[in-house]
Amino acid sequence: MANAKYVYIPGDSASALITSKDITAIESNVSNVPNKYYLSNNYPNPFNPSTTIEFGLPEQSNITLSVFNILGQKVLEIKTRYAAGTHSYNFDASRLSSGIYIYTIHAAGRNGKDFVQSKKMMLLK
Repeated sequence: MANAKYVYIPGDSASALITSKDITAIESNVSNVPNKYYLSNNYPNPFNPSTTIEFGLPEQSNITLSVFNILGQKVLEIKTRYAAGTHSYNFDASRLSSGIYIYTIHAAGRNGKDFVQSKKMMLLK
């Protein structure tokens, strides 16, 4: 049989015989660019001394990532431009004291769309 392939399926005692006429098309629908803005929960949480903050941008955006202590004092601010996609930031809190912190992202897209979201995290030393 021309163009025949044997396919082994783990856990199955028989192999399947597939010919090229049996395969119609394979399409990938996976994209690294999210369809909307998001801010994920940091991980690990609680953390000591660092944690990862992940966020997604559907378009190139100017972002401000801020971290505040429970008294509302800003302990970190990063302003930069990111391309569309999923990004992460490793927050090092080795110089901070134990407690609850709030992290906020403000993203301004090309079309004037603003996205603002906040989440809390806990530093345990």
